[in-house]
Amino acid sequence: MRCRFFTASRQRLAASESTDFSPVRGALGRLRETLRDVCNCQRTFLLLVAFLLSNDGFGAIGRMAAVYGTELGIGQGVVIGAILMVQFIGIHFAFLFGRLASCPATIRMAAKIIDVDQASRYRCQA
Repeated sequence: MRCRFFTASRQRLAASESTDFSPVRGALGRLRETLRDVCNCQRTFLLLVAFLLSNDGFGAIGRMAAVYGTELGIGQGVVIGAILMVQFIGIHFAFLFGRLASCPATIRMAAKIIDVDQASRYRCQA
């Protein structure tokens, strides 16, 4: 099902601009309506939650790496360079893994690995 909150938001924006009220109040009202619309679109809401969690995790790892590198005596410029290098290299591998995940052979292999993993768990518990 296609989410239609962009069209509805544009219509509300046009309607709100025609009346005379505070820009801050109008912006907060539109933000509230947009969040309500996003919550009605399940996939959009899940994407937003996944982005916020992963972004927070990446930030935490970067901060810990910077503190750890500084405590080891590595210079600040070298630490920043290493973090940027990992980011630029990581984006290419993210696209590569995305392509690999769409291959039917990869999907079958992942299904077999999950089956073997679940079977080994049941054997260990028995």
